[in-house]
Amino acid sequence: IRRVSVRGAIMVGGQRIQAGLAHARKTVAVTVGPDTIQVAVEPGITVTAARTSSRDIRRHKASNYG
Repeated sequence: IRRVSVRGAIMVGGQRIQAGLAHARKTVAVTVGPDTIQVAVEPGITVTAARTSSRDIRRHKASNYG
């Protein structure tokens, strides 16, 4: 779980993914696969990005975004 920045982007595994300005400050769920990163912005809206690095995701950060 991450929060989209005011500029509409999130960072996952050292990679910047643009979710869009319309989704700024929203809480999103991130799913990391072997070759893709999926960001579930809202029910029915998912942003998919190709993974550009093959290194492992070591830090799984989730805060209390209530």
